[in-house]
Amino acid sequence: MVQLFIVEGNIDWAVYKIVDTSLHHQITRVLRMQTGDFLFLQERTWTKRVKVRILHIEQKSISTEIITTEYAPPSTKQVTVYIALPNKFDKLELIVQKLSEIGIYRCVFWPARKSILRELPQKKYERLTVIAREATEQSWWRCVPIISFIDIVELPSWGQVILFDYHENLASQVP
Repeated sequence: MVQLFIVEGNIDWAVYKIVDTSLHHQITRVLRMQTGDFLFLQERTWTKRVKVRILHIEQKSISTEIITTEYAPPSTKQVTVYIALPNKFDKLELIVQKLSEIGIYRCVFWPARKSILRELPQKKYERLTVIAREATEQSWWRCVPIISFIDIVELPSWGQVILFDYHENLASQVP
């Protein structure tokens, strides 16, 4: 069964209409779903997941019937991972994908001394958010990771932070 995150709207009605063009494309062209197929829709609030059955597939929308609704409280464990930017964008995509698959809440990247990547254009950042969303959908986690980029001197106080510097073989704790 497939899980997809919905962007718009509120899932409170017996019939839910999907009008997002990217979801429509994914359901009809990529997944090749048809009338009568089942899938799960997950709200961005991460607390509600509904099982729906496809009723009608139209040119720009998909009508679905809500079968069951699951509620889950927000997770109390929110793991943040701090990682130095790698040398290539392909590696950064792979890192974001794998961290999303294991359920990390926040990924924070910073430019390290040996990082070739120093900052990312907006299109690359948008690509990373799509990768994170798709990996989360595929692995059935309820939370899409928050991806951010900072300088190492800007570390926020999000609780206890442990930094690992691979090149220096050093592990340090920041209060």
